[in-house]
Amino acid sequence: MGLPSGFGSILFEGLVSAMYTYMYFMHYSEDASTTKFLVIAIWILDTLHISFICHALYYYLITNYAIPMSLEYIV
Repeated sequence: MGLPSGFGSILFEGLVSAMYTYMYFMHYSEDASTTKFLVIAIWILDTLHISFICHALYYYLITNYAIPMSLEYIV
């Protein structure tokens, strides 16, 4: 049994986000500390957001598949 196609796009987005963050730190190492902190904070928030989306997708599409009553509860 394979994963739903949405998980692949979420994984891809996470990898692209990590790659852009890495490239930023390699090419713009002379930026101010404030800017670097903002980049790290946004990257952490983006990673958290993707984690929450994965959890919600797994809850609704895998754990409670074909159980319409589960839609009444917000995860």
